[in-house]
Amino acid sequence: MADLIDSMITNYNEAIKICKKDPLGSAASNETVCGIQKIIKQNVSDRLRVRESSTRRDDDDDDDNPHMFQTMCGCRLTARVMFVMIILGISELKGSFFDTYSDLFDSEPSNIVNTIMGRGLNKTEIESIMRGQVPNVALSLTPSSDLFIVQILKYIEWWGGYSPVHSFIIKNLGNGNCQVLSSWFAGGDTLATPIISNTLSCEELNERLKPENLLNDENTNFLFGQGNNLNGNLVTIFISKDAIVPPSEGGRKNKTKKNKRKIKKRKTK
Repeated sequence: MADLIDSMITNYNEAIKICKKDPLGSAASNETVCGIQKIIKQNVSDRLRVRESSTRRDDDDDDDNPHMFQTMCGCRLTARVMFVMIILGISELKGSFFDTYSDLFDSEPSNIVNTIMGRGLNKTEIESIMRGQVPNVALSLTPSSDLFIVQILKYIEWWGGYSPVHSFIIKNLGNGNCQVLSSWFAGGDTLATPIISNTLSCEELNERLKPENLLNDENTNFLFGQGNNLNGNLVTIFISKDAIVPPSEGGRKNKTKKNKRKIKKRKTK
């Protein structure tokens, strides 16, 4: 699995470089870039045309029209992509990836990870997680699963709820260590950080991810890359694999074959 994850990171980050350097040339035939275009339903060329149109209007604010390579660094996008690749045991965007991605993150009703990574949570929902009332979702790292999507949220006073600010992956390696997989792009002039990987003890990671410790720039630089710093009233939500992947009984089914997890859609009767 370690080699597979290393290959996954290498392939994805190389695609980001290609998309940045030659968006209308080499990127057009890159399997990963083409896969991301399929997921977000927009081509590199479409994105460039939008930016060029903004420039012709003397629009200095391109926040809503990032380059494709910046979009590919978006934390919520890469967290979902990496999650699917890991559970399927693949290092490239191919085969059953797209059906599985759609089944988990595009279908209705929305699962809890889509809610948390989408609109965020209100105080009541946070309190429910704190009391252990939401299965497979916790405020600290637990040994309940070998794979987590982690969402950091920030309290927004005018809304009275917690809005998502950073998403990433934790892989429990089963030997007392955990691997953090993270990328970052917050829009505007923010540094677009490709996927980085850090391995440390699960105990240390749990400590580093406490909300009060996420206000330490040295800590967040280590975990998420230089300049990707946080502030405000934060909360860290650990969403285990079992909260995202549907159970094998009653509806969509999981089936393991040749070390690849394939998720089948609910049949219509």
